[in-house]
Amino acid sequence: MRGCLSPGGTRVYISGQIGLMGRPAELGSFVMSTDTNTDIAGFIERAELAETPPSGIRGLAGIPTLASEIEQGAIVDSNVVTYRKDVPEQLRNDVANWLFLAQRVATKKVPDISDAKEWTDEYYKTLLGSGWVTRGQVGSFHKENVKGSNVHENILRVATVLLAPASAALAIVTAAITALGDMDKGSPWITLFNRRAEDATAVGFQVADCTPNGEGGASLECLDFQFYAYKSMTKVLFFTFESERAELRRRRVIIDLPAATIAQFRDQVATKVRGKIADNIAAYDL
Repeated sequence: MRGCLSPGGTRVYISGQIGLMGRPAELGSFVMSTDTNTDIAGFIERAELAETPPSGIRGLAGIPTLASEIEQGAIVDSNVVTYRKDVPEQLRNDVANWLFLAQRVATKKVPDISDAKEWTDEYYKTLLGSGWVTRGQVGSFHKENVKGSNVHENILRVATVLLAPASAALAIVTAAITALGDMDKGSPWITLFNRRAEDATAVGFQVADCTPNGEGGASLECLDFQFYAYKSMTKVLFFTFESERAELRRRRVIIDLPAATIAQFRDQVATKVRGKIADNIAAYDL
């Protein structure tokens, strides 16, 4: 689905290959809101976030904060986000807050952690409802068998397929995922990444590269993953698939958060996630 603003300031959602909830929709159908800013404010206000046990990372030494003028990766709840040098510190935190909000709303609405499809649908519904827009149509997931491989190597392999060769996006995503793979399996970053899917039979998550977009906006080039293991997953990043039915579903999506949306709603989003960020976002320098 693609969201855009009409000349009168009304958001128009155009259904493409999949609809807002990831279900088929006819081309050319529209869902329109009458007041975009009121809709976003109300959506954020009504959002309910799932609560999870503390991760244990709050206050740990050796975990850098999100900072300007350095390439960084970050575990945001259970997503991986990369930030290039030209992404300002405030924008890094804004993006992290929005992505954390979307994940926690999705987890609240889909308590079955193994329902990766519905979780992903709710995650995108929250992103769009809180002000993000997709660039072009959101395509279907590509499916493939992954028996005998592990999660880490599949993320790296998919990045080389979906991101442009020799691109800055491929370079920083590869660096971030390689760095995670080199960490101790008990490190805070791995513990945080693994937490949502530990003991689940399937998991959905995202690896996203953040870049500035215009005067204060943000763009994310996203790799969406759904892994179906058909057995309980432990140490998710390093989990090796054994079932003959083990499946990976993946796609690439680009989403934008306009500067005007950030300026108007960053404080509301920050208030919504206040008190949770320090225990659920862990940056690392690349």
